[in-house]
Amino acid sequence: MSADELPLLDEARCTGCGDCVRVCPADCLEMAGPLPWLPRPADCVRCALCCHVCPADALRLAQVLSQADSRLPPGVPGFDRFFGMSEGVQTT
Repeated sequence: MSADELPLLDEARCTGCGDCVRVCPADCLEMAGPLPWLPRPADCVRCALCCHVCPADALRLAQVLSQADSRLPPGVPGFDRFFGMSEGVQTT
């Protein structure tokens, strides 16, 4: 885990259980309707607890290529409001 990684959600796998939100020690995750999202990416401590607790294996840490872009609000083109960026994430 590196300082430039953030949780990335696979929307198709997520069941909306909210376990990831409840377990987050930094309180940087929230539910947005039926799915979780990361409104405060700078607060994320990259502990991966959200990934480990997910019963659907819908979360993984992914490298964010641009921290400036990760602060864009939901709805901005090119920004995936669910845990990261749709165009600015490099997965391993």
